[in-house]
Amino acid sequence: RFVPTAGGSLHRASELFHPKVHAAAELLGVEGAYPAGVFSAPDLLSALERLGLRGEVTRGAVVQSARSVQELSASDGEAALRRARALLRYVDTHAAALPEDGAFAARSDEAPAESVAVSDPFVGHRVSISGLIARPDLNGKVGLVVDAYGESRYTVYVDSVDTPETIALRPVNLRVLNPKADAPASDPASASRRPAYEELRQVQWLPVLAAAPIQGLPWRPHSPCVASPDNTRPASDVWLVSFCAHLLDGEVSSSFVLE
Repeated sequence: RFVPTAGGSLHRASELFHPKVHAAAELLGVEGAYPAGVFSAPDLLSALERLGLRGEVTRGAVVQSARSVQELSASDGEAALRRARALLRYVDTHAAALPEDGAFAARSDEAPAESVAVSDPFVGHRVSISGLIARPDLNGKVGLVVDAYGESRYTVYVDSVDTPETIALRPVNLRVLNPKADAPASDPASASRRPAYEELRQVQWLPVLAAAPIQGLPWRPHSPCVASPDNTRPASDVWLVSFCAHLLDGEVSSSFVLE
């Protein structure tokens, strides 16, 4: 980690966003979303793009934002609510079209990578990682192979760590886990959204009502400002669940969010 942010912390390039991605400021905060200092200069931003600097908000970035809301709620409830509402608006609008984390788009002055054959033994499968010398912390971890490029190199999205990341690995460092279970689902779009969807259900990121909207309504004490989707219901269900579940503080229209 060598790229500083305005907040003073150091990150990998693949953990940050290009300043042109304005939505990242609302979802993660300006102090933690972009490279700062000399690394914000155009020539260095170009170099960071080659190292994986994000050029769009992906599913992984949405999960990262949700985690940040949960962490922020412990110290600054108002800031957590602002970010939670921004994230809810973004997910409600873009959930169905969120790009998957994976290989980063080729620069305009580079030739596009050749398409990968469907019969590729790794792409699209979950794999176990081993034999890494430079990154021994990833040995034994599990990830998803999202693309292939160059000569015998694969882009692997490692999601079994505290901070998911994308890394290029050789076939010798990969072992496919249960190929049959990893076969494409009948609805590829729905299947590809599932990992992020499952994690978003458990993280406490939805803005919820902190006080009863109707006087005399049964209400649980000490209500938090955010809650997980698994424990939250639309405000229209107020008379059914006011004491046993949290009520969403906001409106949603996306079937993805309502499910």
